[in-house]
Amino acid sequence: MPYIGKGANGFGIRERYRYSASGSQTAFTGSDLDSKTLQIDNGSLVDVYLNGVLLDTADYNTSTANTVTLTTGATASDEVMIVVYDVFSLSDALPKSGGTLSGGLVGTTGTFSGVLKTDDTTDATSTTDGSLQTDGGLSVAKDAVIGDDLSLKSDSAILNFGADNDVTLTHIADTGLALNTKLGIGTASPSAQLHIDQGSSNSYATMRLEGNNRGGQIDLYQGSTITNQILGDQSGNLYIGSSGGYGQVALDSQVEFSSSNKCPAIKSATFLTQLADDAQRSITANAQGLIIVTSYNHGITFIGRHEYANNVQVISANGTWANSDTDGKLCVFSGTNDYSITLKNRYGSALDFKAIFIGTYQ
Repeated sequence: MPYIGKGANGFGIRERYRYSASGSQTAFTGSDLDSKTLQIDNGSLVDVYLNGVLLDTADYNTSTANTVTLTTGATASDEVMIVVYDVFSLSDALPKSGGTLSGGLVGTTGTFSGVLKTDDTTDATSTTDGSLQTDGGLSVAKDAVIGDDLSLKSDSAILNFGADNDVTLTHIADTGLALNTKLGIGTASPSAQLHIDQGSSNSYATMRLEGNNRGGQIDLYQGSTITNQILGDQSGNLYIGSSGGYGQVALDSQVEFSSSNKCPAIKSATFLTQLADDAQRSITANAQGLIIVTSYNHGITFIGRHEYANNVQVISANGTWANSDTDGKLCVFSGTNDYSITLKNRYGSALDFKAIFIGTYQ
């Protein structure tokens, strides 16, 4: 809309200020004879009259703000009139026939009928009223088609990149978003539907599943039928189930499977890589069944049986082993009337051990 203000060109309006000089007065400023305060925005838009005679700009200056200073002082009772010109400017409107919009467009909600485009190219065409299109960056609320590269819809497609970028996000009945192509996190070239690339040297790619006072769960489906589940509980146990149920395979935090060892084994990274002389380690604290303990670098194996009411019973072992705490031996023993099983190295030097327990575990 039009505004009124100071400017260097335009249609002029003016304000007159009248002063009565004192003897030798040069500076005229502040309130005039009509109680109007002198205001000058542009010194080049000022006319100065002395007793009705227009002065040349060499006879005064406006270098001091809101002040006219005469080169030669006026005589007492001389009349000094200062005419200050204002301007008003027309609105900076964009003609309906078209033009260039160089700044941002800000406003409130409203209705637009027709097609608004930022570039007249084949990638930004539409025949639908209410479409909003651009070949550049644009943020809109809903119901907009932006060329072939971005489609925003309130009812179905939330975000749709064209074939060049191959990304589509689909809104499903106000319940979520479906990603219809590959998603890369840490990589611009994903090779799977979900590809996470940590990128840094000697670092692990991490996916975090966090439950409320629980662990995380992964469900695997064939179509709409669940086939497998992987669950980590709040106690640190990992469960692998098939056909939609848990319990077919249960691994606690000290057990592993590997491609080279088809039987379960204690994790060497956390258990029994080396056991110093006179050091001991619990094999299990609440179980009964068979125990197999080996020392690879010593080339020996112990096989025993443990029941609640008895100490560990030796099934097969050479004289290096004992089922009680005995000096000079490799000891596998339990307490009286309990389910604990302990391995203690009293051989006299550090040895590596691996242990497998087969039985009931509570």
